[in-house]
Amino acid sequence: MLLLSGSDDGSCCLWDARSARPACAIAGHGGEVAGIGFSGESRLVVARGAEIHVYDQRALGPASRRASDTTATVARVANAHGAAEIQAISTRGDFVAYVDEDGRLGVCDVTDPADATCFSGGHGALASCVCFHPEAPVVATGGFDRRVLVWDIAAESIAASACADGEDDPGANQLVNPPFVYALDFAPDCDGTVVSGHADGRLMQFVRSRPEVLATAGLDCTIRLWDADAVTDPGTAPAAGGGVPAPLGCCRLAAKPDAIATSEAAPVVYVDQDSSIVAYALV
Repeated sequence: MLLLSGSDDGSCCLWDARSARPACAIAGHGGEVAGIGFSGESRLVVARGAEIHVYDQRALGPASRRASDTTATVARVANAHGAAEIQAISTRGDFVAYVDEDGRLGVCDVTDPADATCFSGGHGALASCVCFHPEAPVVATGGFDRRVLVWDIAAESIAASACADGEDDPGANQLVNPPFVYALDFAPDCDGTVVSGHADGRLMQFVRSRPEVLATAGLDCTIRLWDADAVTDPGTAPAAGGGVPAPLGCCRLAAKPDAIATSEAAPVVYVDQDSSIVAYALV
């Protein structure tokens, strides 16, 4: 079971999650890492600046000898919208979707990086997150305009749009803790329901090995587990405090988390906190 991490210095490391030891590493180049992902059987996808780098895992040496950026690179994808810095990526199969600081979306096949699809329109501010639907040709994006957009990739158009706080005017100002969209994930029932994370709950992901559970973490240094059905359909479970589903459990973190990830192979939630990756087992 492998875990991929990226750092502010631009370097990446592939970890053996069972032994907690690094398997291989890539030296930093071109700025801090904005997004990471797996593609196909052996490709690693890393976003830095206005480019996405695709590496062949099989060409990487041991972690003690970090591979140079050029040694293991099999493809580079430039932001089709220009020099705007990429903020986040999502991978599915051979495809990668990315969003940039100008609020725009791009999708490309990493085996044919020159043939990227640029989407017109989009967010009115920085786009901060993107997520592929697990089956359908659909991508969801979120941004600092507080909107969640669902894109039909085949039609190259926006299929649905919603404002995170329910306001009709996405330009309205909320000065204290504005509901910027920091994270997105499609609910596991595959009916197209999108769950978004904001402000204090800015990190979230459905647990891949336990899709009935949603994991969240935020600025309050606490990781919480939620019943997925209660989150996506509050009428299915009792609520605590008038409308808010009660968490299944919670755990205090030692520091503010920077990222969260889960695995299909084991009921574990990985949290990046204070420059360390900590694994929390679901019981």
